[in-house]
Amino acid sequence: MYTYWEALCVFEDVYDKYRKRCAEKYHLTPVETNLLLLLGHGDPHNTSADLCRMTRLAKSRISVAINSLFDKGLIEKKDDPFHGKKIHLYPTEAAQEILAYGREIKKEMTETMFTGFTEEERTQFLSMIDRVIANLDTPLQKNSREKEQAQKRAAERAEAWWGNRF
Repeated sequence: MYTYWEALCVFEDVYDKYRKRCAEKYHLTPVETNLLLLLGHGDPHNTSADLCRMTRLAKSRISVAINSLFDKGLIEKKDDPFHGKKIHLYPTEAAQEILAYGREIKKEMTETMFTGFTEEERTQFLSMIDRVIANLDTPLQKNSREKEQAQKRAAERAEAWWGNRF
């Protein structure tokens, strides 16, 4: 049986291989691919700061990848009407084929990962992952505001990977 850390490494290695197929097919870097697929979820967490938080990559790497995606016409930047310096990022029409392929790959990986699982077991597994994430954030919580922020971060991280779950 795998330890948690071994399982995490296997999961990341397999996900990298699936994501690499998308990157190679569309001549993108792995970071560009990851960011574009995250932005393709259409959630409101679509600023460079959000992407840094979700990917754990340095701001400089995110910035380079964002500029490259923008130059390739795959994302557009829109100013936040309520926060002058905040810029939201959105996939363009030109990115839709890549996003569709990314969803296919993600679905393929998810189906492979859950081969032999019943629907109930899938749901149970995802529920356990949510609980693990909440448990990991618990030691960091000092007050109700931090607890709320930790729950939001956990939900963002889960959504970044699972999207519509299946």
